Amino acid sequence: MSAPKTLYEQNTQLAALISALSDGDLGDASALMYRQHVARVINQAMLELTGEATRGVALDGGQMNAAIQLLQQAKNKALDAVSLGTHAQKRARKEDQ
Repeated sequence: MSAPKTLYEQNTQLAALISALSDGDLGDASALMYRQHVARVINQAMLELTGEATRGVALDGGQMNAAIQLLQQAKNKALDAVSLGTHAQKRARKEDQ
């Protein structure tokens, strides 16, 4: 009887994400521009949700904290998509050679 597989061994998508994030490759210039755009858009949304428009508005701090964390998660997911896409593209190029 073989030992149970680790999560890394079981989940190829997770393994690909870890590999992509570990290789440190930010991708080409367009990928870098996209990363910067995502960061700018999400950061602007965070500032808009917590800035001038909130003056005099009764807001639950816990819920706003959760909303900001969700925006951070959205940013992370978009950046992960770039990492995975870059990694897949690089892998495909190696296979074509």
